[in-house]
Amino acid sequence: MTSPTPFRQALDQYIASLPEKKKKREFIVHCCAEAATPEDINEAIKRVEEKSTEKSGRKMVKRILSPVVSVLRDYDGLINSLASADPMPTALIWGALKVVVDGTHRFFGLFETIKKELLSLVSQLQRINMYDDLYGDSPDMQKLLCQSFINMLRFWSRVDKECNSYGFTVFLKSAASFSTKKLDTIIQDIEEDADQIEKLASILEANLGRDERKAAELERFRQERERVAAQKERDAQAAFRDQHMVDREEERYRRMCEWLCARPGNEDNLRHLRTLGGQRMDGTCNWILEHQSYLDWCSGSGSRVLWVRAPPATGKSVLSSHVIGSTTQRDADAVVVYHFYRFDQMQRSSEVLRILAGQLLDAHWARAHTISENMLGQTQQNVCSTDHLHALISLLLNALPKVYFILDGLDEECSSEPRWLEADATLSYLLKLASEPETLDKVRVWYSSQPRHCLDERLKANSTIIEAQVHTQADVARYLHRDNPELRDLEVSDADKDQVLESLQERAEANFLWASLMLRSLKTRNSLSDMKQFVADGLPGTLDGYYRKIFDHFDRSYSERSLISKIFALVVFARRPLRLGEIREALGLLLGKNSRSLDSADIPFISRLRTLLPPLIEFQRDGCSDPDDCTCRLFHSTVREFLVKNPEVLQAGLVGGSIEDVLIGPAVLANVCLRYLCQERYARPLRKRDGRWIDASGGFVDQHRFHLYSAKYWDKHLDDAEPSEELYERVSSFILSPNFQTCVQTQSLWVDSQFGVFCYPSRDDGRVYLRRMFPAWFVVSGSAGLRLWSDFRAFIHEWKYFLHSPTACTSTSAILPYVGELDRCWWPTLGPRNFLSRFKCKYTTFAFLQDGLPTNGGWHYREGVSEDGRELISIALVSSSHGAFTFECNIWKLSGTTPPRIHKQQHIKTSDQLTNWRNYVAKRNQETTSTRVSSIAFSSCNNYLRIGTQLFMRNSNDEYEPIVGFDGLANMHVAGIEEFAVRGNIVAVASRRHARPIPRYTSGLPDDNLEFVGFDFLRVEGAHRPAWIESRHDQEADDEDESESDSDSESDEGGYETWSEGSTELSDTYEYDVITPWAGPMSDTDSEPDPYASDDESEGSSKSSVVDSLKDEDQDKDESNTSAPEDKSDSEEEDLPPSAVVNWAQFHEDDDDYQWSDSDSDSDAPRIRKRQPKTYSRSTAFLEIFAKGADGPTSLFHFTKSLPFPLYNSPPVFHPTKSLVVWPLSAGDVIFVDYVAKTYFIRKLRPSTQHTRQIFMKCYFSPDGSYVHFACLEGQKKPIPRVLKKIGFKDTFKMALLVSTYRLSSRKTTRSPPILVHRARLALGVETTLSVAQLPFTLTWTPKHLYFTRSTETLRVARVSLFPGDKNAVSDGSISVPRKPILLPESATRRAVHFFPARDSDPAILLLGSESRGETHPNDGRIDDQLPGKQNQNAASIYSIKNTMGLRSSPIGCYLKEEGDFGGWCKSQDASKLPNDLGIGQLDHRLEKFDPEDDCDLEPYFR
Repeated sequence: MTSPTPFRQALDQYIASLPEKKKKREFIVHCCAEAATPEDINEAIKRVEEKSTEKSGRKMVKRILSPVVSVLRDYDGLINSLASADPMPTALIWGALKVVVDGTHRFFGLFETIKKELLSLVSQLQRINMYDDLYGDSPDMQKLLCQSFINMLRFWSRVDKECNSYGFTVFLKSAASFSTKKLDTIIQDIEEDADQIEKLASILEANLGRDERKAAELERFRQERERVAAQKERDAQAAFRDQHMVDREEERYRRMCEWLCARPGNEDNLRHLRTLGGQRMDGTCNWILEHQSYLDWCSGSGSRVLWVRAPPATGKSVLSSHVIGSTTQRDADAVVVYHFYRFDQMQRSSEVLRILAGQLLDAHWARAHTISENMLGQTQQNVCSTDHLHALISLLLNALPKVYFILDGLDEECSSEPRWLEADATLSYLLKLASEPETLDKVRVWYSSQPRHCLDERLKANSTIIEAQVHTQADVARYLHRDNPELRDLEVSDADKDQVLESLQERAEANFLWASLMLRSLKTRNSLSDMKQFVADGLPGTLDGYYRKIFDHFDRSYSERSLISKIFALVVFARRPLRLGEIREALGLLLGKNSRSLDSADIPFISRLRTLLPPLIEFQRDGCSDPDDCTCRLFHSTVREFLVKNPEVLQAGLVGGSIEDVLIGPAVLANVCLRYLCQERYARPLRKRDGRWIDASGGFVDQHRFHLYSAKYWDKHLDDAEPSEELYERVSSFILSPNFQTCVQTQSLWVDSQFGVFCYPSRDDGRVYLRRMFPAWFVVSGSAGLRLWSDFRAFIHEWKYFLHSPTACTSTSAILPYVGELDRCWWPTLGPRNFLSRFKCKYTTFAFLQDGLPTNGGWHYREGVSEDGRELISIALVSSSHGAFTFECNIWKLSGTTPPRIHKQQHIKTSDQLTNWRNYVAKRNQETTSTRVSSIAFSSCNNYLRIGTQLFMRNSNDEYEPIVGFDGLANMHVAGIEEFAVRGNIVAVASRRHARPIPRYTSGLPDDNLEFVGFDFLRVEGAHRPAWIESRHDQEADDEDESESDSDSESDEGGYETWSEGSTELSDTYEYDVITPWAGPMSDTDSEPDPYASDDESEGSSKSSVVDSLKDEDQDKDESNTSAPEDKSDSEEEDLPPSAVVNWAQFHEDDDDYQWSDSDSDSDAPRIRKRQPKTYSRSTAFLEIFAKGADGPTSLFHFTKSLPFPLYNSPPVFHPTKSLVVWPLSAGDVIFVDYVAKTYFIRKLRPSTQHTRQIFMKCYFSPDGSYVHFACLEGQKKPIPRVLKKIGFKDTFKMALLVSTYRLSSRKTTRSPPILVHRARLALGVETTLSVAQLPFTLTWTPKHLYFTRSTETLRVARVSLFPGDKNAVSDGSISVPRKPILLPESATRRAVHFFPARDSDPAILLLGSESRGETHPNDGRIDDQLPGKQNQNAASIYSIKNTMGLRSSPIGCYLKEEGDFGGWCKSQDASKLPNDLGIGQLDHRLEKFDPEDDCDLEPYFR
C-alpha cells in the first residue's frame, strides 16, 4: 500500500485543525474530493476571485472611488498633519477621512494582492512538485512540503471566504488594518516555506552530489569489472568457437573413420610392421637405399612404380618394412601408406582401399586437423563402395604433398582366381594413380612379391624391376657372421664356427629363412663332429626338405601325430586365423569320446600346445591378456605351400592307428565344424537370461569359442571336403535337425551380413544376391539336397530382413528388441512339405494349402476376403481355348483357431464374349488406358463375383452362377465394368474410363508403380519422360478449346439433380465448422511436418531453413522473370494472374486443392486466358443401376460425368434399407442417388491439406443405416521450386487417411444431405512411389471402428473410432495402434494385409493375401544357372534370389490375442489435430464456378 502524498497529508492535518463548523464549508468539501490536486484548487480559487472582481457593485465602487483615493493618498502626509494640528472637532474629521482613505486603499489592494499571490502559487506548485520528485525520499523535505501545502490551504480558504463575502462587509473590514493582516501573514508564511524548501533542497543536493560521486566511483569500478568480465567472456566465446570448430572437425574425422572401418586392418598392419622391424639386423637391407632405381623412383626421374621381386624367403617383407621407415626419415613431408598381404587372410579390393584411405586420412588429420566438406561428403554415402573410396583417395592425395604406396606380398593373392581378381583391382587403381597427370608428381608405388606370371603381365611394362636376390646374398652372409645367439653357447672354436658358417652361406645363397632355420638346427647337434656331419650330409637343400625333417622329428605314436595333424589342418585350412581357444575346443571335440558333447576334460592344455607347435606355428598375443585369445599363425607362407602339397607328411613311420587319421587336409575342419554344430546343447534354440544368451544346457554362449566360426564357415569347409555318401547323410541329418535352427539363429545374431542382400555395381543385369549357406555339392548332387535348399530359400525369402536386422545399421527400433527370437518367424506358413515348418512358432499361424501345395495361380488370379475374415475365396484362370475360359474357384473357411480348410471347389465356365475379356487383359507392352481395370473382382461380402463384365451370384450351395443379363452380350451402355455393388435384386455397375487412350511408359513391372498418382503414370522408377509424351501434352494444350466443352458436360439420363435440406438437424459438434468464402484446406502447420523443412522448422521453430530461402529466391526470380513490360498488348493483359483480378483461391470449386502441379513454377496461380490448358486427361464416370429380373435387368438410373482426376478402388455402396446409393466420383465429389425417385445430388468432400488429391474414397453405412462413413486416402504433393530440383530434390508426396462420419436424415434419407458428426486424420508418412493396381492398404469396417492396415514388415494397423466419445477410445484420440510389434514375413510388403478384430471368444485374425513376384526377366536366367556351384563370371558359388520370379505364394494368416500377443491398444502418435472453421470433412454443395472469360467484366478500383 503506497503512502499518502504530501498534499494529502497537509489536507488531512489542515482539516483536523479546523473546528467542526468550518469543516462543513463548501471549500473544505471540494478539497476532500479524491481527484482534487493543488493545481485544481488554485485554479478554482482564481476563478472565484475573478468572479468576485467582476461583480457590478465592486466595479462601480472601484471606478468611482479609486481615483479619489489615489489623489487623497498623495496627500496622506498633509492629512496626518492637519489631523494632529487642528483642534478636537477638526482632528476627528481629518482622522475619519484618513481612516476612510486607508480602508478604501486596503479594500482595493486586497484583491490585487490575492490575484498576485494566486499567480505566484502556480509556479510555486510546480517547484514543489519538482522538489517532491527529486527529494521526496527525504523526511525533512516531506515535512516542509506538507507545511507549505497547509499554508496554501489557509490562503485558499481565506481567499474563498473574502471572495464569497458581501462587498460592503469586506469594505468595512478593510477599514481596520488588522483585517488584511491575517492574509498578509499567510502569504508571508508561504514565502517563508518556499525559502526553507529551497535551502533544504540545496543541502539535499549537496548530499546527493556526494552520494553520486561515490556511486560514480562505484559505477566506474563496476564497469571496469564488467569490462574485464566481458573480455573474459569474449575470450571464452572465442575459445568456445575454436573448441567447437575443433570438436566439429574431430567429429567429422570420427565419422570418416567409422565409415572407412579401417582401424582393425591398420592395427594388424602396424603390428606386422613392428614384427618385421624387429627381425631386421642392423646393416642389412641398406643396399636398396643406394640402388639407382630406388633413387630415381624417389626423385621422380624414373618410373613412378617400382617392383621388387625375389624368390620366397629372401626377406622381401623385411625389406619393405625398412623402406617404409627409411622413406619417412628421408622425406619428412612425404606420407607412406602400406599394406602387407597375408597368405592366411583374403581381403577384398575395397578392404585394402579402406586400409590405405585410412592411413591417408590419419596423415592428413595429423597435418591439417581439418576435414573438408568434399571429403566428408564422400563418406556420407550409405555404402562404402569402390567408387566412393576412389573419390576419397583422390581428395586426400590433393591435400598431401607426396604419397608412397607400399604393397608387399602380392604373390600371396595369386593362389586363386578370386583373390587375384581382388588384388588386381587394387593394383590397377594404383597404377592408374601413378600415371595420371593430376597425381603423377606426387604418387610413388612400391610392389614386392615373388615372380608370378599374372604379375608379369600386369607390371612388367609399367614399372622398374629390381631383382632383389642378387643383393640379398650379402645380407644373408652378414646375418650368418653376426654374433648369433644360436652359436654363442656352442663349445666349439671360432675357426670351427667360421667353417660351419661358410658352408651354410654357400648353401643358403639368398634364403634368409633357410639360413635362420639351419642355425636353429645346429643348436640341437650333440657334438662338433655331429654338427659337421649335419652340415656335410644332413643339411636339407630346400625349405621343403627342412620342413619334412621337422615333421619327421615329431613323436611317431598315433595319438601324438593325430593331434599334430589336426592342429596343422585347423591352422592351414582355416578361413581366417584361429585363436588358441578355438583350436583347443575343436581339438577337444575331435579327440573326445562323445562327438555330441564337448567335455572340458578332453581339451588340450595350453602349455602342451605351446611347446608342441613352434617353430612352424607362432602365437601372437596382440595385446590380449587371456592366452586363449592368442592368434595362431604359420610363421611363413612356405609352410602352408608345403603342407598343401604334402598332406601325408605325418604318415611316414606312423606307429599304430589309421594313416587316414593323420592326413593334414581340409576334411578335418569340415568334420569338426559339423560335429560342433550337432552338439546336444544346440538341440534347442538359444534363449536369453539376464541379457545373455544361453544354450539348452544353461551355459553362456559367449563362452563357446569355436561356436561362431563353425556357424559361419561350416558350409565353406564342407565345400573343400571330398563328397561322399556318408558325408551327404551327415549334412542332411544336420539340416533336418533342430540344431540347424540354432545355427541360423547364431548366424543371425553374430555373423555380420550373413543374410544381407548384395549386388555387383559394375553389372547392369539388375540382379541381387545372397550369401551361399549350403555346400554347393550337397545341392547339385541329389534331389533331396535341392529340395532342402529350396525350402530354406523359401524361408530366407520371407525372413531375411529379420535375420539380417541384428547386424544391419538400418534396423528399426521396433525389431531390435526381438532379434534372435526365431520363434517369431511364421514357420508353419512355409507349408507341411517344408522341413522348417516343424519349428516352434510363437503364434498360431497357417497357410492356405491344399495337400501341402498352393492352389492354382497365375496372372489372372484374385482373392476375396469376407467382412469378418472367416472366409477366403480364390479364383484363377486355369485354362483358355478358342475364347472359352475355365476358372477354378476355392472357398476356404476358418473356424476357431484351427487351420483353414477348403469348403467348396468349383470350376466356372465362361467365354470371351460374355466377359469382354480382351478389354481387361490387353498386353502390358501395348498402349492402354492408365486406369486399367482388374479383370476379376469380388463384392465385399464375397456373395457376388465379377469376371470381366459378367456378374455372378453365389447360390445356396455356395456355387457362383451367372446373373441373367449382366454379361458382355447385354446392352448395359458400358464396355467394361470397373466397380459394382449388389443389394437384393438391385445392381449398381460403375466405371471411371478415360475419354481417349493415353500412351503409357512401361516399366516392365507386373503392375502400375506410380511415382505419383497423376495424370499419365510416368516417372515409373525414375523413368524419363519420352519426347512423344511432351508432344502429346503440347497437342492436348492446343486442342483444349475443342475438348473443354465436353469435359464439363454431365449426363443424368434417367434422373435429375435435387436435394432437400428438410428437417435435418445441424451437427452439434461441427455446427459452426461450415464452408465459408475464406475456408480452405488445412495448412502444413496443422498437419505433419514438411519433408523439405529443416528439423528446427518441423519442431515449430521460427527459423527459416535453407530450403525456404531457396524457395524464396526462386520465387523472387520467377516473379521478376514474369513481370510484364509497361506497354502490354491485349493478349498479354489476358495473361494476368487471377490474384491481380480476384482472389481466386477463395473459390473452392477450383481444382487447385486437388491439382498436383508438375511445373517448375513456384506459383500455383493459373493464368487467365481463353481456356486453362490441362496437363491431365479427363475420365468419364459412368453409373447405372438396374433391377434384376427373370428376363433380364431393367435400368432404373443412369448417370455420366466428366472427371478431372482419377480415383481408384472406390466402389458404390447401397444403403441397407433405403433406395440410396453413394458413389465417390473424383476430386472429392460424391453422388447420392435415389434410384426409385430417380433423383440425385452431389456433395464435395474437402481434402485436409493443400495440394492434395484423394487416391481412394471408401464408403460404409452403419448397420442400422443412420450413418454413412467415408475413409479417404489422401496424397499431398507440393510443387518443388526449380532451384531445389537442380540440387537433387526428388518429388515425394505425403500420405494421410481422413475418416469422417455423417448422420443421415431419418425422414428424408435419400434427399437430405448428411451432417458431419465426427472426423479423424491419420498421418501415413512420405512416399515416393505407389502402386495403384494393388494399393498397400486394406480397410476393415465394424459398427464402431475402422481398422486400417498397411502392407509392411511389421503389423501396422490403426483402429479409428467412427464416433466421438467412444468409451473404448484411448485418451482423447480416436486413433489407436497395437502396443507391441508383430513381425510379418518380408513378402507382406507385396501382399494385401487384412486385420480383423477379435469377436466374442474368437481371437483376432491377420490374413496376408497371396504374393505374386512379377514376371521373369530375360536376364534372370534359368533356375539351374543360379544353383550353388555354378560359375557366374566373378561370382562363384553365389546365386540370385530372383529365380522365384513369376511364382505365386499362397495366402497365409495368423490368429492373434489382442492382449497377449500385441499388448492391447494405445494412442497413436500419428493422429493429426484437425482445426475448425476450415470445412475439413464437410460435404458442401458445389458453388458456381468462376469463369475467367464470362466473369471478368472488370472496372477500375481506386483505393
